Amino acid sequence: MEEIAFRSYPLLKLKRTMGLWPAQLIISVAFILYHISLGWSILTASLGPGVWAFVFGIAAIRSKGIALPTGIHVGLNLTLSILGMNQGVESLFVTSQNDNVSNSIFNLLTRVLVLSAGIFLTECFIRKSKNENRSSEIRLPMADNAD
Repeated sequence: MEEIAFRSYPLLKLKRTMGLWPAQLIISVAFILYHISLGWSILTASLGPGVWAFVFGIAAIRSKGIALPTGIHVGLNLTLSILGMNQGVESLFVTSQNDNVSNSIFNLLTRVLVLSAGIFLTECFIRKSKNENRSSEIRLPMADNAD
């Protein structure tokens, strides 16, 4: 449901009218607000779904569909559930979830890496699209055989 609501028509329409960066930012904020409405804290929604929204968004744009972001999203949720990192879900394994400084730093670094990957992939896609557009606009002069 989330991929249909956030990664299909709204993302494509925003991308067409405003560009990819504004579309990614607007959809990310909407995704954060949606998770806040489900009872998540602002910080948790921002550092979790808000970060992953960039990855899901560029996956939808690159694949031209919602199957890839849906697969990534399901895989992520399944992995978190298996490792006991989703509250209210029985897990196969139990990981230590203490609030020590090194664990908090690791969690923050992981989120920064995911966000960096989403930003990097978005920028690469924009640059590649611009280069493809430029190369299609280059016209070679036609040889004039009117001599």
